[in-house]
Amino acid sequence: MNFKIEGRITYLRKLNNLTQDDLSKRIHLTQPNIVRYEKGAPLPEDKRQEFSKAFKVPVTYFTATKPDPKVDELLDDTFGKLLNINIEPLAEMFASEPYELEISQEVAFRLLQAAYYYKSNQFEQGDKLSDNFISLFIEDEQQLKDHPTLLKCYYLYKHELNFKDNNLEECSNYCQLLAEIVDDNHQKGRCLVLMSQTAFRRGLMNKALTSTNKAITFIETFDKGLLLLGAYVTQSSVLISFKIYEDALEVLQEIENINQTINNPNIAAAIVQHRGFIFSKTKDYQKAIENYEMAYSNSKYPHNQLKLLISLISCHLKTKNIVEATKYLEIMRKKELRQHEKMIMMSFECEIHLYNGDINKHKKLLKIVLKYFEANNCLLDLKYIYSYLAKHHHEKHDYKEASTYFTKKEELEDE
Repeated sequence: MNFKIEGRITYLRKLNNLTQDDLSKRIHLTQPNIVRYEKGAPLPEDKRQEFSKAFKVPVTYFTATKPDPKVDELLDDTFGKLLNINIEPLAEMFASEPYELEISQEVAFRLLQAAYYYKSNQFEQGDKLSDNFISLFIEDEQQLKDHPTLLKCYYLYKHELNFKDNNLEECSNYCQLLAEIVDDNHQKGRCLVLMSQTAFRRGLMNKALTSTNKAITFIETFDKGLLLLGAYVTQSSVLISFKIYEDALEVLQEIENINQTINNPNIAAAIVQHRGFIFSKTKDYQKAIENYEMAYSNSKYPHNQLKLLISLISCHLKTKNIVEATKYLEIMRKKELRQHEKMIMMSFECEIHLYNGDINKHKKLLKIVLKYFEANNCLLDLKYIYSYLAKHHHEKHDYKEASTYFTKKEELEDE
């Protein structure tokens, strides 16, 4: 594997939105010479100086160096934090530019940086790296097959890229690939939990339950903390989808027992959040809202805040509290959202228009969200929409229309 130094010239040129002709004028080189250097012609010292000044980077950025073993250790630690959603400590690291790194280590850094951007909902920055750097240096995974560190960074990046685009089947595939190559138990366990959660989100409940049980059996052998908690929470969620509420509560009690010895505030917060989820499924929406609001006020992570906002809006809509639902919808609107989250927000707007009697706006948005959820096989989102439509038409004594949506909901449950 050989990542060529000259690729850095092309990357910086694209990053600065310059054509080859623009760059030639900036550093007083002919455009054909820019083409030569970008294709790999030897770069003399004086030209390195000129590129350095033009892009405001160290001269050494255009000089081949050897990998630093300490950097490899840092990259591996960073990979583990990203995989385990421990992303807050990484903000400062990814805010800096890696101009002193050996080139293959920079490629690994950029892969992790893009994964961080996607995980922290900074999608524009992630896409910019994908287009300007990653696509320039990496064509496919075969290029990385003999470099384990780079390969697992690439798989994590591809997982986050596909999660952003709601390509859940691909997310599951990359989790599987990661589980096969990582040699750390915590990382492997995290991959198994991710696979379970992805199956759950796809509505593949039997697969989710099997995968979760496998994850718990594996994780219990070495971990009694946050990782095991994540597996138990997923197991409880799957049991709730089967309407086995007592078993789901028993799992929640198991989580509380674990935390009595650990006394971890993050686990305590997750218990509150999941209790809200159980109350919402048993239709005790007021208790669900109380728990969700408590969890939201203590939530640190943007992606979790979005999940809680979605839960709060849903519960308020279930009780027809349009004022509160709209309040949280406005908070959600100010967040940076993935495409799937934008569609969920639109589906809530659609529901609010229905309850406010604005049928034309409702129908217009309904057509858009149904098309998206159907095309992307978002079974849980479709079930939610069919459920409130069936209930609404039943309350309006439009039994024929209500029956249509009840049937659609039952067909999804069969799937």
